[in-house]
Amino acid sequence: MKKNFILLLSLAPVLYPAMCLLAQSTNATMSGLVRDPAGKVLSDALIEVANTANGSRYTSKTNGEGIYSLSILPPGQYIVQVSKGGFKTLIKPGIVLNVQSALSLNFTLPVGAVSETVTVESGASLVNTVDGAVSTIIDRTFVENMPLNGRSFQTLLTLAPGVSQVGAFASGNSVGSSGDIVVNGQRTESNYYTVDGVSANTGSQPGLFGAGAGTSGSTPGLTAVGSTQSLVSVDSLQEFRSSTSTYSAEYGRTPGGNFSFSTRTGTNAFRGSLYDYFRNDALDANNWFNDFHGLPKTRERQNDFGGTFGGPIVFGHHASTPSTHFFTSYEGLRLRSPQPAIPVPVPTDALRAQAPAALQPALNAFPRENDGDSGLNNGFGFFLQSVSYPAQLDNWNVRLDRTLGSKVSLFGRFADSPSSTTTYAAAIEQTSSLYNRTATLGATLVLSSQQSNDLRFNFTQNGGTFSSRSTDVGGATPLVLSTLPGPTGSFPTDASRLIVTFTFASFTKLDIRTAPSDQKQINITDTHSWLLGRHSLKAGVDWRRLATVVEPVNPSEQIAFTAYTQVQTNKPASVLVKGDAPHTIEPVYLNFSTFLQDEWRISPKLSLSLGWRWDINPAPGDARGPRPYTVTQVDNLSTTKVAPQGTPLWGTDWIGHAPRIGAAYVVNPQARLTTVARAGFGLFYDLGTALAGNGYSGIGFLSQSSLPGASFPLTSQQLVIPAPSLQAPYTAPVFAFDPHLKLPYALHYSLAIEQSLSPRESLSVSYVGSGAHRLLTNFITYPQSLGNANFAVGDVLQIAQGRASSNYNSMQVKYQRNMSKGLQGLVSYTWSHSIDNASSNFIIYHLLRAPSDYDIRHNLQAAVTYQPDAWPLNSWAGKLANHWAFDLRLQARTALPVDVIGTQTTDSISGVVTQYQPNRVAGQPLYLYGAAYPGGRVINYNAFAYAAAGVQGNSPRNIARGFGTVELDPALRREFPLTDQFRLQFRAEAFNIANHPSFGSIYNYLAYGPLQFGQAYTTLNTAPGNLNSLYQVGGPRSLQLALKLLF
Repeated sequence: MKKNFILLLSLAPVLYPAMCLLAQSTNATMSGLVRDPAGKVLSDALIEVANTANGSRYTSKTNGEGIYSLSILPPGQYIVQVSKGGFKTLIKPGIVLNVQSALSLNFTLPVGAVSETVTVESGASLVNTVDGAVSTIIDRTFVENMPLNGRSFQTLLTLAPGVSQVGAFASGNSVGSSGDIVVNGQRTESNYYTVDGVSANTGSQPGLFGAGAGTSGSTPGLTAVGSTQSLVSVDSLQEFRSSTSTYSAEYGRTPGGNFSFSTRTGTNAFRGSLYDYFRNDALDANNWFNDFHGLPKTRERQNDFGGTFGGPIVFGHHASTPSTHFFTSYEGLRLRSPQPAIPVPVPTDALRAQAPAALQPALNAFPRENDGDSGLNNGFGFFLQSVSYPAQLDNWNVRLDRTLGSKVSLFGRFADSPSSTTTYAAAIEQTSSLYNRTATLGATLVLSSQQSNDLRFNFTQNGGTFSSRSTDVGGATPLVLSTLPGPTGSFPTDASRLIVTFTFASFTKLDIRTAPSDQKQINITDTHSWLLGRHSLKAGVDWRRLATVVEPVNPSEQIAFTAYTQVQTNKPASVLVKGDAPHTIEPVYLNFSTFLQDEWRISPKLSLSLGWRWDINPAPGDARGPRPYTVTQVDNLSTTKVAPQGTPLWGTDWIGHAPRIGAAYVVNPQARLTTVARAGFGLFYDLGTALAGNGYSGIGFLSQSSLPGASFPLTSQQLVIPAPSLQAPYTAPVFAFDPHLKLPYALHYSLAIEQSLSPRESLSVSYVGSGAHRLLTNFITYPQSLGNANFAVGDVLQIAQGRASSNYNSMQVKYQRNMSKGLQGLVSYTWSHSIDNASSNFIIYHLLRAPSDYDIRHNLQAAVTYQPDAWPLNSWAGKLANHWAFDLRLQARTALPVDVIGTQTTDSISGVVTQYQPNRVAGQPLYLYGAAYPGGRVINYNAFAYAAAGVQGNSPRNIARGFGTVELDPALRREFPLTDQFRLQFRAEAFNIANHPSFGSIYNYLAYGPLQFGQAYTTLNTAPGNLNSLYQVGGPRSLQLALKLLF
């Protein structure tokens, strides 16, 4: 049966036309009741809805219950007309439908001639009266006007309550933790991004041999600078919705946030723009750490330029309303971003002189010490590194829309986003060059006044190359790989790697390599919906195939020194020669979802949203050869062994059934200002595949040999890589999965009261909670120590199991106001607590229940845009004061936890590092305070003591806290009318205008010693994460000037 079902998954794109189903559409739904003045329902009333931008028209009729439903309306502004014989015609303008909106709009028709028209108050209430979903809409007005750092959407995503940007460092900066957005306590790789209704979770990054959350489709496909232009650019975005809890069964392939972006279409008039956003270090403040070390600002240059153009395509001379529209955009970025001074451990001149001549090229590849000794008497000092990082990107986007009568609408979109960035680790230059190409086709079909269908197809290609090379930064002498011995002749410079690690000096590392990859996605969804009495029904399917081609890296020479004396004699503690698989790999992930959704209007006051979803995510296969190996069982590690080739990593979980229920009760349906009580509950599954690619770095693929007593550099004979072996005792790590692994899941629950304060503003107060279970963990074991002869001494068995859990509880308050009288605003506040026993998929040694790595207790986010009313133009004050506008973005949150690490051990054969908590010293304060410390505070080194080797100390996980952040980003703009069609807009934006320093990463290893431990060593914007540091929250004040021509 299971083989047949996998075949069904593979054939789904062929069979889907027979499935009248729905998945992930960006379209909105409008429904409601039509009644006469006596309150009786009216059947066969005609509902006509017209898009005011391009003239597209949609029609429906009420059924016998007086209910109408239109479910394939693209986001935009509409005018609604309702008519029936014997009654006057009602016209309601200014109806704004957002992406994935479910708008309830009721009408009462006055008695009279149908030729008589009555125009009622424009607009519709912001209050959700349909279901229990917790979501936030960011419309185009906000997108255009908010000061967006880097013109990327991260700071807009965090406007929704319960959403935080934490940086990858807070969740391990590791495999399976490559995301940086946390939603209601879920893991960073648990979010799902869609553009025009199809998946944008194509975040595979070169440099990982088949591993990583991006390879399995758990993270979005960002640019090389970490920005969102590769998803959709600011100029081509119509709006987006952040759905964060208890949303319907239509959505939710993962338990985190569902971020749905809708792209712009052309209108009936030609419209366009040209712009340039400019930055220069002359306009900016210096980083706090540069000032602290007495260093000047490094070079900053930014030109972010581009344009848009869209309009109608008219066929013939008699088309009154164009049926075809186009929209195009281009954005280019040329950037050099400044970096603060960071003390980097480097070998001292004394150590370089003491080392044998053969090792000196590796030591000399580090910059020269310029900031004193480490104080640990280990032969390492510090180099203050302050450089600028170059980056660039180009984004092209084109979209075509065509309507065929009133029944058929078609669209197609293509986007291409090549990008690159260069960073430095000491004197090692690291370059990522990425590309992201995506093509989406869509077709909507109105079958009748009661039924419609929506089809989407997407192909995305994402990939690139990661490379690193040795440079002369800071007086380093470049180490050229080709000067070292290789397996045959000189060391190869392509698809190879050299790692020299000094574990006794804060794991300082020299890492030179190249690694390419290429990922392809096919995603097909289809939509069918129909109206049946008081029920608006939807059913759906969503099929995705994700395949990543990765070239092997051969050879990989890995040298590890664990003591100062080993460097003096060139006798490292661990010498490994590794080779990836002897062939190209192509892991293939299949995802299949189907669901049924019923929006049941029980009465004008009460609506129920009932849904069922079925998610199936089998273990991956490989399109080019053998799949990764696992073990026969994980219950008895003393007898387990490698399973035969072809054994699935785990058995497919067929019981991924996810019920959803939501309710909305309108307390006062006849009142002008609506009060609604909502509740929701739902079960949400995760993909459960973030660790599935780890096995490509293990047995059957990885070839490795341990060379005790060898010295750097290795000889050609030592670099000969043996063929991968499955013979016991095993010579490569084994990555195992529980054969009975089940999909991770989370239970969402929410209660909310929402009050409309006016037709254009609302206030909601919500309780939002979740409990996640069977979260992935990755444990390290040594079966030989249990008597298992299949494993040699030191051979590692990593076991992926669903053993972790988490809980999240919060109060969330949101005030939202649509543009009215020149003012628009969104303010959200979250008071929350997140607890878990493992916050990421990274290797763990103990399940320690504590505040999550991303536990943020208080989070305040606000965005406001204001354009004053115009003054009379004939006055001098009017000429000066008109056309000005002001925008503001506020971000404030409390601190993230900090975990203190004590003893670290490194296995001499496998190279695996194990970490242990220290002991807490009684009577010693946790923090010390003083002006000499960054941020005025340091974690007290004397508050901790090393536990015995291999022993877990009594210090709790995440015992300390880092620093909170407050940042205010204002913008001032003015438009200068040039002609009736042309306007020139000037913008001045200030990011962190108060220049308030926010501190990021903290030295949390006791091995750093009393001089460094517990101190912040970066500002928040340069802590490890996805987005370029210039565009992150927490950097020094940065001014941006922009000029935009609009027509």
